[in-house]
Amino acid sequence: MPISDNDILNQRKQIDALRAEFERLNLVFFDTLKRMGLTEGDLKKVNPEKESSEVKKLLEEAEKAAKLVGEARVAAVRGEVKS
Repeated sequence: MPISDNDILNQRKQIDALRAEFERLNLVFFDTLKRMGLTEGDLKKVNPEKESSEVKKLLEEAEKAAKLVGEARVAAVRGEVKS
């Protein structure tokens, strides 16, 4: 089945929406870092393997929560673009 112009247009809309969401999330992330008094370089110094089990658990929970939010947003964007 050949790809139609409409298919390409829909894919571009999805990419644009995801790009905008990614930029928004980056702004939130860097704003959060700033409010915490951290820099991106500070994050590179953290070695999760050397952290306590409590810190590891918190990091895992935060990662899972962020992943769920991201997946929900992707699903929403895909739903917005469908024709």
